[in-house]
Amino acid sequence: MRIGFDITALYYSRAGVMYYHWRLLQALLHLGQEHEFVLLDYLPLSQWGELGVALDSLSAPNARIAACSGLKDRKLTRWPLMTATSLGERLARRIDGWLEPFWNRVVDWSMRRSLDRALAGVDVFHCSDVLLYKPRNVPAVITVHDLSTLLFPELHVRDTIEMHERKMHFVRTQADLVIAVSENTRRDVVEHLGVPPERVHVVYEAADDQFQPIENPEAITAVTRRYGLNPGGYVLTVGTLEPRKNQIRLVEAFHLLSQWGMTQGLKLVLAGGKGWLYENLFQRVEELGLTENVVFTGVVPDEDLPALMNGALLFVYPSLYEGFGLPVLEAMACGVPVITSNVSSLPEVAGDAALLVDPYDVEGLAEAMRSLIESEEIRADLRKKGLVQAARFSWERAARETVRVYKALS
Repeated sequence: MRIGFDITALYYSRAGVMYYHWRLLQALLHLGQEHEFVLLDYLPLSQWGELGVALDSLSAPNARIAACSGLKDRKLTRWPLMTATSLGERLARRIDGWLEPFWNRVVDWSMRRSLDRALAGVDVFHCSDVLLYKPRNVPAVITVHDLSTLLFPELHVRDTIEMHERKMHFVRTQADLVIAVSENTRRDVVEHLGVPPERVHVVYEAADDQFQPIENPEAITAVTRRYGLNPGGYVLTVGTLEPRKNQIRLVEAFHLLSQWGMTQGLKLVLAGGKGWLYENLFQRVEELGLTENVVFTGVVPDEDLPALMNGALLFVYPSLYEGFGLPVLEAMACGVPVITSNVSSLPEVAGDAALLVDPYDVEGLAEAMRSLIESEEIRADLRKKGLVQAARFSWERAARETVRVYKALS
C-alpha cells in the first residue's frame, strides 16, 4: 500500500498534535515496512513555520518526503506599512475584501495542482489539522483529537475557534474515515458532528518510551535543581496555560491545602508554555499570596520532562475536557501517583489507576491531594496501578490499528 501522510503539522504545533503525528508516523514507518510512505511537506504553509522535530527522525527506506510548492494567500492587512495608520488599515481591508474571492480560487487551483501531482498513486491520504485536503480520487483520513472549541467556545480565542470550525466542516463533508483518539471523542464526533458511527474508528495514543521510572536519584536531582525544586517536594501539572486545563482551580485547591497546613515544604509546579486567556491565572496566584509557592516553568524541554515527572510527589491534571489526556498516561508511565478529572476521556485513559475528581469542585480536588500527601500507602498503590495502565497503550499498537483503518479504504 502507498500511504500519503501530511507532515505540515510538525512545523506549527508544539503540543499534543505535533507529538501525535510524529510518534505515530515513526511507529508506522517501523511497523509498516511493506508499505510505501509519501510524507507531504506543503511549502506555502511549512516555510512560515518552525520545524518542531528533526526530519531525519523520519528517515526510512520505505519513505520519501514530497516537498510541494504552491501559492499562499496574500493580504494587505498583513503588511505593517499598510496597517500603520487607521486609514491604511481600512483601505487594506477593503482591497482584501475585493480580491479575496479571486485570490482564494487561484490559491486553491495552485494547491490542488501541486498536491494532486505529489500524491499521485497513493492509496490513502492521512491529512492533518494544518492541511485539510482530500486529493482527487484518493480517500482521506483525518484524526480528531477533541471538540473542545465546539463544546467550550468560551475557553478559546476566535482564531482557534475558526481554525477548528474549518476542520469540523472537513470532517463532516470530506473525510472518508475519521480516527478518534478515545471512545469519548468518538461519541462526540458522532453526536455533535453527525458523522455516521461506522465512519469513526478509535485509535488510542500512548506515552513515549522515555516516560518510565528513573532509578538513579542523581539523574532526577540534576534536572529538578535547574527549576529550583527538590525531588518529592512538589505537586506537578503539565499543560499549556489556558482555561481548559483548569489551572486556576488547581491553584485555589493548593491554597486550601496551605490553609489546612498541608503544604510545608511543598510547591505547586505548573509546567507548560503560555497559550491564551492565561492572565487571570497569574493574577489569582498573586491574590492568594502564593507567588513564592507556585512555580511556572514555561515550556519544558522534552529531555527534562520524564525526570520532572519522576521527581513529583504527585501529578494532578484537573482538565475540564480532554480528547485523550496524554500527560496523565505519561505520569503513570513514570510511576507517579495521579489525580485527574472524572469528565470526558480522562476516566477512560486513567482506568482505576488514578483518583478521579470533579474538576469544578475546588474543595474536592484539595481533599484528593490531601489524601495522597498523607498516605504513602495510597500513593504506592496508585504507582503500581499506573504502571500497569500505561503499559496497555503503545505507539506500535496505534500504528497497527491505524494501518487497519487505511486498509479499510484501499
